[in-house]
Amino acid sequence: MIELIKERYRGFPDAVISEIFYKRYLSVAGFDEGVVEVYLRAENIDGDYEIVKLIFSDIISFRFIEIENSSNLVLNGIFLEKDGNVITCDFFPLIYNYGVVENKDSDFMIKCKSLNFEISDHYSNGSKFV
Repeated sequence: MIELIKERYRGFPDAVISEIFYKRYLSVAGFDEGVVEVYLRAENIDGDYEIVKLIFSDIISFRFIEIENSSNLVLNGIFLEKDGNVITCDFFPLIYNYGVVENKDSDFMIKCKSLNFEISDHYSNGSKFV
């Protein structure tokens, strides 16, 4: 799934976060579980824009810092990587000529064990959602 997301959205350059939902609940099996849903307006590989819902589950850590008079919604790119069974998604990574790396001091980072995505809306360049 991670490779599909990376290929389809090429690291989410110039994406905009529109919504963030955090849910914590006790599962039927008695486990404390968390889910984070992040909605992004992002350009896909075809040059069309989509509203993408990233669904993070089996949350290990969730960090979001909002600073007054600062935008935490416009992205330059996302660091997305799986190491063993841990998926790291850093929405404000360090960006270098050779690529992006995890920013340990990022304002928005999620570590989890499962990641899926859904496309909510789609529109072509110059047109409204279709």
